[in-house]
Amino acid sequence: MMSTRMDHLVLRLFKGLLAAGLMACLAACGGGGASQGASASPASGADDTHGAFTLGLSGGAYRDVSHVWVTVGSVAFHPQASQAWSSSDRTWTVLRLTTPIVVDLALVPSSSQGDVSRILSGLSVPAGTYGQIRLFPLAHDAALVDAAAAKGLSYNAQVNYTDGSGQARIVPLELPQPDLGWRIAGSYAVAAQGASYVVVQADLQHSLVRMASPDGVDHFSFRPVLASYDMSTSGAIIGSIDPSLICGSGTAPVAPNCAQDIVVSAQRLSGDGQRYASVRQYRVSGSSGGFALYPLPTDTSYEVVITGRHMQTMVIRNVTVSAFSVLATLDWTVLGSS
Repeated sequence: MMSTRMDHLVLRLFKGLLAAGLMACLAACGGGGASQGASASPASGADDTHGAFTLGLSGGAYRDVSHVWVTVGSVAFHPQASQAWSSSDRTWTVLRLTTPIVVDLALVPSSSQGDVSRILSGLSVPAGTYGQIRLFPLAHDAALVDAAAAKGLSYNAQVNYTDGSGQARIVPLELPQPDLGWRIAGSYAVAAQGASYVVVQADLQHSLVRMASPDGVDHFSFRPVLASYDMSTSGAIIGSIDPSLICGSGTAPVAPNCAQDIVVSAQRLSGDGQRYASVRQYRVSGSSGGFALYPLPTDTSYEVVITGRHMQTMVIRNVTVSAFSVLATLDWTVLGSS
């Protein structure tokens, strides 16, 4: 029986703290350049009054959705968490990207940076503590930028999904008030002569709103539910699932005797202690069975929950994130692609 076989679905589960090696390439790896706003430094990197700031953007998994594309055109910083955005307010530090960055929020990791896309890479930001960061995406109905066209997109913000009949669809992703940006409140310290790496994670399970329409083509809008992580103190849970039990792999039986559309999530107790909330999600590759849950805060243990079609839900309890440098040594090709 399938339920019996799936009891042995998980073969390996590793735990690890993000290695210092990832921090070492802050200024050297990937990302876009920027033209400066009101108070940004013309030099890239750190000096006596500036720090080198790297900003990543990550997403997660959403069933039947293969790609969630957004295009980021600029980033802004402000010391006050409550400050309203205004393009004429010179108290903001604004970094306008010379080339917009196109990010797939449903990306399956394939490199040492996992599913994190660099928006800024070691760019110079005035030293200080900032209370909020804002990402400014380009609207789906704005003129298609070259960076999005180079990815083969039809819109600056786009969703690729499979409908109920199994047909692949491409539709625009509606972004309410993109000119106000996506606000991420927190405490972001930028030290002179120092390097900082923050990742903003979009919770697709709660951000992506799917609406049916009479013509059978679903509509999608994005209401950002965002969290941020300091990558110097964030961790990872890496694992793999026996691919012989996943539909589409070379050795798997045919459905319904194989599992498909598998999503792995890391969950922890909510602040009131009444329920478990999903912190990170990952869509498992059908070819390899690998999964990577990161960045994750290291101040708690997690329930790793595995769900999918034609299988019983599985829960691995009390999984901790430890100081094992698994990400630096991981062969990311084993995670495959969807």
